[in-house]
Amino acid sequence: SADLAQHPHLRVYLGARDRALGEAAVREIVGADAEVVGDRLSYLHVDLNDEASIVEAARHIESTGHGLDILVNNAGMAFKGDSFDENVFRTTLAVNYFGTKAVTLAMLPLMNDHGRIINVTSQAGLLKNVPGPELRERFVRATEDVTFAEVETLCEEFAVAIRDGTFLDKGWPKSAYSISKVAENVLTRIFAHHPSVEQKHLMVAAVCPGYCATDMSSHRGPRSAAKGAETPVWLA
Repeated sequence: SADLAQHPHLRVYLGARDRALGEAAVREIVGADAEVVGDRLSYLHVDLNDEASIVEAARHIESTGHGLDILVNNAGMAFKGDSFDENVFRTTLAVNYFGTKAVTLAMLPLMNDHGRIINVTSQAGLLKNVPGPELRERFVRATEDVTFAEVETLCEEFAVAIRDGTFLDKGWPKSAYSISKVAENVLTRIFAHHPSVEQKHLMVAAVCPGYCATDMSSHRGPRSAAKGAETPVWLA
């Protein structure tokens, strides 16, 4: 948000589910960078687990009459440590896949021609992290299903296999976060061929920021958040 808000022709919305933290982040950015003019950067309430907030955020942007040129889906979550069970996976998937999908679908009608959609994802979502070759092939085929049904079927199969304790035998990894990011990467490729995306000539990309020192990583990552933002901003 800080880098994009420096652009004199952009109005940037910093989306966050926690209003106090989001507004504090805006104040910090505006106060720390003389290049950022306050009216070019503002807080927008959006919670990927709350469909009503996503709809309201889209309505607010629509009310400006300007539409969107750039959508950066940066929200994500991961459980700490080795937490792993069906609930951990479903909770992670709800944000990383279903939340990203919901925001993109809500904002897609507002995207201006030749705009860009950037999904901040992870190398944890590379298909090489799925041990089963059959599963990898099904994920590849899922990228061609614009209804999203195949990738969501695969994710449901993983959830059931975790519950049954058969996930390793069926070729799944022991990682909720990894499969949520595989699903998000597939989602990105599906959106790249979405009829509305093709009609508006939008660019859709997925990018890994690297292991960054953020709240999600308990600030253990060797890269700063600012460094991690460089490639998403370059793509935008």
